[in-house]
Amino acid sequence: MYHPYHEADEMKAIEKILGFFPSDSPLKEIRKKRKLTQEHLALLSGVNVRSIRAYEQGENEIKKAQGETLQMLAKALDCSIDDLLK
Repeated sequence: MYHPYHEADEMKAIEKILGFFPSDSPLKEIRKKRKLTQEHLALLSGVNVRSIRAYEQGENEIKKAQGETLQMLAKALDCSIDDLLK
């Protein structure tokens, strides 16, 4: 069986195709905009570099992070916690 995306609404087909290409996490996007490495962010925030890596790669959900961790990351990145959770 195949999915008849050629018969679907164009937007549905585009959404499905984009689902195959994961985008960067908000944490990673903000970190890159600030021109920080994961290691530098770890030093600035006090959050373990392994945790940062896991949040960025989707191994751990940042939405389930402790409030204190979110605060430390947001402060180091000069953004809001909501920006990290988008």
